[in-house]
Amino acid sequence: MGDRSRAHTPTKSGPATRLQVTDLFFRPLFAFFLIELRSRRVIHVGVTRSPSDPRVAQQLREATPYGQAPRDLIRDNDNKFGPCFARVATTSAIEILTTPVHAPRANAICERFLRSVRQECLDHLFIFHEKQLQRVRKRVCRLLQPGTTVSRDGATDS
Repeated sequence: MGDRSRAHTPTKSGPATRLQVTDLFFRPLFAFFLIELRSRRVIHVGVTRSPSDPRVAQQLREATPYGQAPRDLIRDNDNKFGPCFARVATTSAIEILTTPVHAPRANAICERFLRSVRQECLDHLFIFHEKQLQRVRKRVCRLLQPGTTVSRDGATDS
């Protein structure tokens, strides 16, 4: 199971947020991030064109397989985190903590991660479609993990 099972131990908490990206044809894409607070590792990233409540709830299901869920989940007050999302969190024994309105420091780890994704990657790329953003997000998450260094040729050294 490796690092992924350690990141999902029930004693840890993590923030969840979403990032809106516009593709080359000005269509919105959304990325859902789940980050483990203690190690600041990205546990899960999902990409979708329509971030409805059922779709975001499905992303939470995929991020917490086989009962391996964080104890707490910090999220912002977005309406995409609706009753379906709350139901999945409740059945997974996850306590949802919402950030106060207009308080970006309450979810500072996610905000820093999103800024890094934008500055280091998305500001320099043209995204054509959803699959390309999924490939980019895999690469970016690998590069932005704590303790990972990147050589000039782009290979990662852990």
